[in-house]
Amino acid sequence: MTGVPVLLAVLLFSSCEGLMVARDADGQSARFVGRIGAIIDLSSPDGSLQKLAMELALEDYTRSNANVLTLHVRDFKGIPTQAAHQARRLINDQRVQSIFGLQTWIEIAAVADIGNKAQVPMFSLYNANPSWATGRWPFLLRAARSQTTQLKAISAIISSWQWRRVAIIYEDTEYIGSSTLPKLIEAIREANSDVEYQLGISPFSSMSSRVFVVYTSLPLAVRLFAEAQRKGMMEKGYAWITTDLVCDTLDSVNSSVIRSMQGILCLKNYFPPTDKLAHFSERLQRRFKHEYPEETPLHSSVLGLQIYDAVWAVAEAMDRTEPKGDYSSYFQEERNDSGENEPTLVFSKGHQLLGSLLTADFSGLSGKVKFSGGMLAPSQSFEVINIVGRSYREIGYWTDDLGFSKDLSSGSNYSSSMSTLGDIFWPGGFSVAPRGWAPSVGKMPLRIGVSAISAFPEYVRADHDSKRNKTVISGFSIDIFKEVVEYLPYSLTYDLVAYYGSYDSLVERVPMKIFDAVVGDISILSYRCELVQFTQPYTQSGYVMVVPLRPGNPNKAWIFVKPFSSSLWISIAAMLLVNSLVVWLIERGRERDQGRPRQLSVSIWLSFASLFVHGENVHSNLSRVIVVVWLFVGLVLTSNYTATLSSMLTVQRLEPSVTDINLLKGSGTAIGCNRGGNIINFIKQHLGFPMSSIRQFATMDEYVQAFRSGEIKAAIFAMGHAKMFLAKYCKEFTTAGPTYHAGGFGFIFPKGSPLLPDVSEALLKVFESGKMKQLEDGVVSSYNCSSSSTLGSENNRLGPDNFWGLFVVMEMTCVVVLLLYSYSQADWGNRASLMLISASLKWLREAPLRLYIAAASLRWRVRSVSKAAGGTMTAEDATDLEMATSQMITEGLIIQKFT
Repeated sequence: MTGVPVLLAVLLFSSCEGLMVARDADGQSARFVGRIGAIIDLSSPDGSLQKLAMELALEDYTRSNANVLTLHVRDFKGIPTQAAHQARRLINDQRVQSIFGLQTWIEIAAVADIGNKAQVPMFSLYNANPSWATGRWPFLLRAARSQTTQLKAISAIISSWQWRRVAIIYEDTEYIGSSTLPKLIEAIREANSDVEYQLGISPFSSMSSRVFVVYTSLPLAVRLFAEAQRKGMMEKGYAWITTDLVCDTLDSVNSSVIRSMQGILCLKNYFPPTDKLAHFSERLQRRFKHEYPEETPLHSSVLGLQIYDAVWAVAEAMDRTEPKGDYSSYFQEERNDSGENEPTLVFSKGHQLLGSLLTADFSGLSGKVKFSGGMLAPSQSFEVINIVGRSYREIGYWTDDLGFSKDLSSGSNYSSSMSTLGDIFWPGGFSVAPRGWAPSVGKMPLRIGVSAISAFPEYVRADHDSKRNKTVISGFSIDIFKEVVEYLPYSLTYDLVAYYGSYDSLVERVPMKIFDAVVGDISILSYRCELVQFTQPYTQSGYVMVVPLRPGNPNKAWIFVKPFSSSLWISIAAMLLVNSLVVWLIERGRERDQGRPRQLSVSIWLSFASLFVHGENVHSNLSRVIVVVWLFVGLVLTSNYTATLSSMLTVQRLEPSVTDINLLKGSGTAIGCNRGGNIINFIKQHLGFPMSSIRQFATMDEYVQAFRSGEIKAAIFAMGHAKMFLAKYCKEFTTAGPTYHAGGFGFIFPKGSPLLPDVSEALLKVFESGKMKQLEDGVVSSYNCSSSSTLGSENNRLGPDNFWGLFVVMEMTCVVVLLLYSYSQADWGNRASLMLISASLKWLREAPLRLYIAAASLRWRVRSVSKAAGGTMTAEDATDLEMATSQMITEGLIIQKFT
């Protein structure tokens, strides 16, 4: 009987050192006996949670296995040196085969060497280990999941809102700084974003990013958000993203902490709901409430799931390594070199047990349990959490290779953009996503230089407001820049500063950091690109020559032939000849006493005289039909001829006073350009004008006065300036000569400026929205200048195209009349009659006049277009010619087949 109290005493003593949770399953003898150690801070909720989860894991394992596993718990009270001491005690006194716990990197660094020397596998609950940790401490394993997919999820969130600048706030540990941080930066850059700051200790006063990725433990995050709230960084315009380090343990914080985290996005490990998982969570909650009634009830058991699966992995690995026997017998004593007198034991089965652990592959409560590189495989799905009010709400999910979705059912719609999850409440209580970056946060607004000496105030104008004692800057360039700022994905504050020096000196102020950017009518030039970077041009590129208009001097002696083009004159003559031949053919029988030349000349005279006076009488009704139609054609032709000739004689014709710039250079005539601009270099170097022949002007009025006084005969403008100048003086000046290739106007930023790509992209959006054209049309239309003069006279000449319908009517009339005449005169026994009918049908089949008129009309049109384009035919004109030719051939074939 005395043995029983002794046994009870031994069991009670064991319960103080640890908890015996293994029993003989179904009365069978144990297959193996093992011991598991835990180094936990029992004063924290996380420590209590670890202890209960390990107890439940061993209970569940021993129900289905005939093995004996003992749990030995040591409380290190949160002191890293105590953690190392307790690790030695667990190995030397209890001879444990594995150790759990170690939630911080400081604890891991203090204990890992001990476990490595003793060859005892040690499990950390820290999210990851440095890349070099596995090589240095091969017996250090991680029970938490790899962060690989979580980093991809963060990248997807950033990409969803097109945030281009991100600051990372991380816990300044060896692990994050050397291992995870580079991977996080790489993931963010894959979202086409840049990491502006990497802050181990965040200097809030100098931050310009408004998107922060917080990669810290919960205690540090709590202090961080409290400080951010005090600094006003939890208000509108900011975005905060945290990892599972914070989100998985969020239920353990109180409401005051939640209030300082309003609007943040958080990624939480997602575990598919199963009956086994629900049963475990229920048991864990019930036991926690029973053993710690004064503590806050737990709502999240992510940490418990991870350590539960880790204990199962160790138990199964021990079963595979040594299915029978007592594991504590495999320890050998070895003198340590730490200076302490106590020996250190070495687990001789350690390498075999480690090998079995690394081959683990089963489905646990937290997902797939499989080690790779000393860590568990990453989670494939995360829950996206939005902290609002006193708690948080689940707004959706992110799954690797699929993206975001409202739920994970089979019929869910997935998207690469987080916007599919619906409304999100951001810091400050706003539902509109922040733009993400403010370059002037904590600094002075951007200083943007603007040229105040522009000869074209339509682009840039600097006026001093005496009432407010302030310079007001306006103009087309300024309006464009303001539109661009509206399209930026973040707010941008700036001050426009007028500069009264030359354009080149203004550009030089940017690399000198006097100005942060330059806006205005600044040409994009290669030598300037050596100092700064330009955005996309917002005006047409190139230089053009502007010259005065002068009255045209047409050849008065031959002006009477100008109303009609040469091809139309030929067409009229051909039609007159055909008309005369048909009339002669019909009327020739009534004047047999006259010779054929006499008959033919009379017919021609009849056709010609019918246009103006009453000609000689015709006797046949068929002839009268032709004459009537011809009179109608003649009436249309003569009325159009009279109107066009009158217009040519009365309306003033204007033409460029200079068409070839080489004529100016040879005659020594002066040429004008903008004062303080870069065009003077172009005129000297590329056009070859000496400096003595170049005049510089500061305003458009000075240009006009110089033109009118004869001081200059031409001026070289950038395309944008020329458009404004001609919009105001369209009745006096025009462009002439070729367009010289050069850059247009662009905005200037320092080399490597993070603003440059965003501004260029926003500028393209302004183009695509049509706002650019609206602003430009608004400036041009304000002059309300419309020239009533026409340059040249070729475009006013009439050609066959204008009368092809008349020609077709006349042609068809002649053909029908000729057929009727041939039929009425047909003597089927008379060879001459048959030949006449055959000739008529052949003439109809070939239709030479119709084809000639169409071809002549087409040639005239192509020649006019080619002449207007400078003697070259465009691809569109060539296509028209080919199609028209094919049409003529087709029509000829149809007529031939029909006849």
